[in-house]
Amino acid sequence: MPHPTRNYEQTLVSTSDAADFHKRFLTAATMENEFGIHRRTLLAKLRAARIDFFAPNGQDVGQVYLREDVEAGLRIEPDSI
Repeated sequence: MPHPTRNYEQTLVSTSDAADFHKRFLTAATMENEFGIHRRTLLAKLRAARIDFFAPNGQDVGQVYLREDVEAGLRIEPDSI
């Protein structure tokens, strides 16, 4: 969708699309909010567990983690979140 005053394309995400995204993926901010642990602590634990960013076919999609990898790496049960 074009920006109304700046003449560039912008992507808008619906609330339901964002919720669907966060069912499968986590960012440092969402991990901090969900688990109540500072993001630097969480990221250090993920590095120690050798959990890397989600990279389908080696493609860099940013600092996004698969939720199942994070929960396994941190040994966090989904029901306790």
